[in-house]
Amino acid sequence: MWAAHVYLRCPKLNKEGQPFDFKTDIPKRVVQDCSQIVKHNSIEGSKLAKCDVVITPFLNLHKDEQTMVTGQVSFHVEKERIVVSVEKDRETVKMLEKTRTWREVDLRGERERRDAEDAAEKKKAYKVKEKADKALRKQRAEEQAARDYSLLEDDEAMMSNLTMNATEDASAAVDFEDDFM
Repeated sequence: MWAAHVYLRCPKLNKEGQPFDFKTDIPKRVVQDCSQIVKHNSIEGSKLAKCDVVITPFLNLHKDEQTMVTGQVSFHVEKERIVVSVEKDRETVKMLEKTRTWREVDLRGERERRDAEDAAEKKKAYKVKEKADKALRKQRAEEQAARDYSLLEDDEAMMSNLTMNATEDASAAVDFEDDFM
C-alpha cells in the first residue's frame, strides 16, 4: 500500500450552473496530470509501470484512527469513487515538474475564508426566504380578512328598513335592494 494524495479544489458550480460533479466536470487532462503526480510521488506506485489511482470527493474519505495505519483511508460510500489506471508517462511528469512553483499556502486561512463565504451565502439565502415567507403570510392574512364575515356583524354598519326614509310606494327600499344585488 502506498500513500500519495492530490487535493483538487473544484468550484461549487459547473459551466452550466449546475452543482459540480467530479465524475463528469473535471477535464480529462487534469485527471491525467493529477494521476501522474500521485503515481510519481507514491513510494510503491513510482516503481510500477502501471497502477490504479482512486478519485473521490474529500468528504467521502473515511479515516478510522484506531484500526487504520498511517496513509490508509476508506470511503463512506464506495460508489462515490472512480478508479483510474495510470501508466508511467515520463514526458507528462517532466512537464509538470518544470511548471511546478512553490508558494506558502495558508490552508487553514483559506478554509476559514471559504467557510465564512458559505455562511454568508446561506445567511443571505435565509433572509431572502424569510422575506418571501413574510410576504406570503401577509398575502394570506389579507385573503383571510377578505373572506371574514365578522365585519358584517358591525352594529353601526348595519342598516334596516326602519332607518330608510319611508315612502308610500316603498321605492327607497326597492332601490336599495336593486343596488344590493
